[in-house]
Amino acid sequence: MKYIVFDNEINSATISELINEIVEKDDDCIVYFQSNGGEVHMSQYFIDFTFRHEKTITLISSWQIQSSAFDLFMFSKTKKIIMSGCYGMTHCASRDINTSNIKKPSKEDTILSNDLNSFNDKMVSQYKKIGLSKKHMADYCLGEDVFLDNDEMIDIASKAEKLVWS
Repeated sequence: MKYIVFDNEINSATISELINEIVEKDDDCIVYFQSNGGEVHMSQYFIDFTFRHEKTITLISSWQIQSSAFDLFMFSKTKKIIMSGCYGMTHCASRDINTSNIKKPSKEDTILSNDLNSFNDKMVSQYKKIGLSKKHMADYCLGEDVFLDNDEMIDIASKAEKLVWS
């Protein structure tokens, strides 16, 4: 059994290192996981990796799992264990696109905005499937930070394990 501690921001360097650590060993892995979030696309890479990788990966949460780390934790094809006292936070993904001085957004800005909207629509669908409460869903759709206590985390994690990421 391989043990890994991940207590980092989600970015290309940290997720690449985590994936490499998992791949380098022939054993199953337990990853003690805590993060405030980071780059959404890197969370998606890790989620995809867990669906393609044959080893058993167990994510054990500690303290806080926020933003893109929340998505990574909930939607990875892993066994999930949520330690006592752990809480989560999720919210719509955002990009820093400054169009305040632009009369007509560029094609790239339009594509990025449409892509972001599509991603957030997908996340709304995924969160509905795992039973995020109506109040939490309303707050999420308004762009608010949605905080989940330990019991809520345990409840939706058990439903997320059965969900197929698409």
